[in-house]
Amino acid sequence: DRTCALSELLPLSQISGVKLFSLQKGPHARQLYPPPVGMEVQDIAPGFRDLADTATAIACMDAIVSTDNVVANLACMLGKPTFVLLPKKPDYRWWDGKKSPWYPTARLYRQDVALEWGKPIKLLTADLSAYLANLGTGGQEGW
Repeated sequence: DRTCALSELLPLSQISGVKLFSLQKGPHARQLYPPPVGMEVQDIAPGFRDLADTATAIACMDAIVSTDNVVANLACMLGKPTFVLLPKKPDYRWWDGKKSPWYPTARLYRQDVALEWGKPIKLLTADLSAYLANLGTGGQEGW
């Protein structure tokens, strides 16, 4: 219940100037081949040997979008702006609200209805778009 289909993230690829990179390993990475129509994603995970390689890639990115998984936790621990998609009943680390008491750079997007990602992805897309527009002006207000 923590995973969404790659096709549900298509709105992220429509944000001006966004380039998507996949850090996904394992069976879910198969969704990249081929990617959904209209979505371009560069798969950089196959070259990762360990979490240090993943952390290095995260450090080079402006922001991370992830479901509740190891990448979300690693990005937050590294202080990277992280947009986390959460199931209706998330793990204890992601208390109620839009922020995490442990991860100040995380923004949380919860399902209102189990397995329905439309609303959280719509909110995340708007927030990511605003964040990236602000980043272009040299600011990171709210982070």
